[in-house]
Amino acid sequence: MIKNDISVTRALQQSFDWVKYVLFQNFDIGKWFIMGFCAWISLLGKSGGMSGANFRNFGNHREHNSNFLHNIWNFVIEHFLLIISITIVIAIITIAVSLIVQWLSSRGKFMFLDCAVKNKAAVKEPWKQFKRLGNSLFIFRVLFGVASLILILFVSFITLVIAWPDITRRIFSISAISSIIVGGLLFIVLLTAITIIRNILLDFIIPVMYKKNIAVLEAFSLFKNNLLMGNIKSFIFFYLMKILVAIIIGILLVTAFCLTCCLACCLFAIPYLGIVILLPVIMFKRCYSIFFLEQFGDEWIFINKPSCEIIESTP
Repeated sequence: MIKNDISVTRALQQSFDWVKYVLFQNFDIGKWFIMGFCAWISLLGKSGGMSGANFRNFGNHREHNSNFLHNIWNFVIEHFLLIISITIVIAIITIAVSLIVQWLSSRGKFMFLDCAVKNKAAVKEPWKQFKRLGNSLFIFRVLFGVASLILILFVSFITLVIAWPDITRRIFSISAISSIIVGGLLFIVLLTAITIIRNILLDFIIPVMYKKNIAVLEAFSLFKNNLLMGNIKSFIFFYLMKILVAIIIGILLVTAFCLTCCLACCLFAIPYLGIVILLPVIMFKRCYSIFFLEQFGDEWIFINKPSCEIIESTP
């Protein structure tokens, strides 16, 4: 069904009003910390305390002595099995931690969405309630990540095959140029497709799963057939506005960071506390797609009418 009254600006205004009502009317610091905890779980793997690790100086002190390189090579040969074993252990630990983070954040996305929609600060109840949906999202994200990696490796392989004649001859000619052009275009198309799917998943598929209590693939099908078809232009405007809003928010945050300087450094050094401080921004971004979806009919109303009336009556 084609909608003629879909407005991205109205969704922005409704999101702003809802965040103001939920977080600032009858201000409750305890509510902020509980909702912030749910937001923090939902963002695991996307932001965290390790994001500030500094590797800028890596490689600044290179050793050009051939004897040094020779010693390294001899060490690798002599301890080959040990190095392989350590590498495998590190890889297993890294994968395990990554999967745990993905699992937690998948459940957390529904928890935070539930907090935002119901204006309710809770952890235990939504954690249990969204077990099935969270697991469905987790499995999809893992499989999508593996598929994305395979496609990236495949494109890399194609690029290498095209460039191989020049690589073997150690020259830069038509093969290398073709490799750069073909590989660049394929990577742009692939990364654009991956980015679009990830954004649709976060902005719309998760809310559809939440609203209809359905698994990921069914939510994708419902989204495509009932929402996207006939309304592609509206969704393009949605993402153009989202990019613009992200730029504005980024400028405001950088300005605030510069003005508060040392205080901001101390506060944002603690990831959870940083999320609590940024809770209005995070909730605003979460609610934007919710209020956008609500314009597609009564079956997509997430926030009950009495709450909306309260917002409208608030001075």
